[in-house]
Amino acid sequence: RETALLAAMRKYLADTHGQAAMELMLDTYGAEAMLDLGEPTREFLYARALTIGGGTTQVLADLIAERALGLPR
Repeated sequence: RETALLAAMRKYLADTHGQAAMELMLDTYGAEAMLDLGEPTREFLYARALTIGGGTTQVLADLIAERALGLPR
């Protein structure tokens, strides 16, 4: 069974990786790709939404720092 800490670490890594991949896609297609509301735009916006649902990236980073690294609150 996955612990809360491992779940937070998995979500944090997946979210940051997903955002980086979508940034690369946007750089590849160009800003004009955002105007047509096609698949690239939906993927870019969905990657952003994932960092909000289930806990923001900063909240997850704080949780990991406290529980995994033993840093103070």
